[in-house]
Amino acid sequence: MVALKGAWLAWTAYPEPGMRPLRDLDILVPQDRALEARTRLLALGYEQCEETALPLEEWTARFKHLPALASREGHVVEIHTRLWDDDGRMPSHPIGLLERRVESAAMPGLFVLSPIDNVMHLAVHAAFHRFDGGPLMLLDFATLAEKADALDLPTLWDRAAREGWARHAALCINAADRWTQSGTAEAFACPVILPEEMLSDVPTLIGKPLDARESDIATAKLTRRDIGVGEKLRRVLARRERYNSLAEYGSWVGGEVRNTFAKRATPGDRMRHDAVARLDDWLRA
Repeated sequence: MVALKGAWLAWTAYPEPGMRPLRDLDILVPQDRALEARTRLLALGYEQCEETALPLEEWTARFKHLPALASREGHVVEIHTRLWDDDGRMPSHPIGLLERRVESAAMPGLFVLSPIDNVMHLAVHAAFHRFDGGPLMLLDFATLAEKADALDLPTLWDRAAREGWARHAALCINAADRWTQSGTAEAFACPVILPEEMLSDVPTLIGKPLDARESDIATAKLTRRDIGVGEKLRRVLARRERYNSLAEYGSWVGGEVRNTFAKRATPGDRMRHDAVARLDDWLRA
């Protein structure tokens, strides 16, 4: 297994580990051992945070991580089998991640992704979630810029171009450069020229209200031009498996419809939804 994102940043990039906030702990394991990892955590007293009607074997096949588990002390762990899901906006999932893992110099016994794989994951993760993780992404990349000379930058950008995540990385790096005044773009020797519109949309995306995330995602999915109406309907129907009753599923559908139309009623929400649509189109191009 390897610890993802924050665990690497806290012990590698930040001056002190406690300076990097952690919302939960993400670990990556081989897909065929995910349920074993879950069983081990349950044996230690962890409990699943939310119930779901979908069999766990299907979770591992369809989603990037199993339902979150929480310890008695409130520590939340997500067991990942891949870094992101393929939804048409993201590059193909990389192979060899666990083979390239490295042991943390600051904490022996803790394994993390290789440095380039970590930069890739941070960038693609931020874009995958349409920057709804907030401004922490800016600080992460600004902090990493101070150690960019330890990265093999030619290899980083060669891999980014070949593997399809150059735009994701360039957007994060240039956003951090602009809004933290940290010289991040120069430190990373970023070769990608960004449309000004994409960069200008970043504050709108990272500043979205917490209660707007779900409606923004629903709106983005409904307005996708690369997926037909039939496929969109199929995906809505497939969500039935995640609910224990038809009433719960119907409540979710009704809430998504109400929120989507209600959120389009105000100029601020329309501006944010338009920014999400531009980001999605640009990443798919």
